[in-house]
Amino acid sequence: MKTVYPVFSVFALLSLHLFMYGCNLFMWKKTRINYNFIFEFFPTTALKYRDAFLICTTFMTAVVAAMVLHIILRASGFSPSQVDAIPGLLLMVFIVFLVSPFDIFYRPTRYCFIRVIRNIICSPFYKVLMVDFFMADQLTSQGLNVVLRVTWVETVMGFRIGVVESRLVDFLLASLEVIRRGHWNFYRIENEHLCFKTNSVL
Repeated sequence: MKTVYPVFSVFALLSLHLFMYGCNLFMWKKTRINYNFIFEFFPTTALKYRDAFLICTTFMTAVVAAMVLHIILRASGFSPSQVDAIPGLLLMVFIVFLVSPFDIFYRPTRYCFIRVIRNIICSPFYKVLMVDFFMADQLTSQGLNVVLRVTWVETVMGFRIGVVESRLVDFLLASLEVIRRGHWNFYRIENEHLCFKTNSVL
């Protein structure tokens, strides 16, 4: 049980990232920011905000279903080693969906995501586009911010709480960081949009 909760919380944070991306897509569209041009997406295959919300909802529904299944099987008396494999199976299902060659569940977007991750890993060998730079910046800042902020808050505040409550506080702090980062993404792309507008006028 000690290892299962952090794994499920990672899935929940990924779902929160998708939700914030959907909110950003909605606001960018509403304010007429041409994010497809900035990220160099093809307009025909780029995700719309409804698609991002649908993916987020599907993702979180699968996570909650796996959590409920885990609790039910644990309460029914199944072996903890068998029941604790559920998050690993969920991860395998998500990876299979991500690399699936079938044209289901937004294949162009999934392959674009895989291409961006490949470009980030092999950045010296590939031309870096705006979307690659943006995603690398997101991943780097998320990793560093989660580690630094949670460590800083824990050491400064000196919480004396139980294990479950401590994990809940860590999850809530990480969630706030994800929300803050998603909020600032809107302003960053808005700034890029305004810079492109100014350069095209000059």
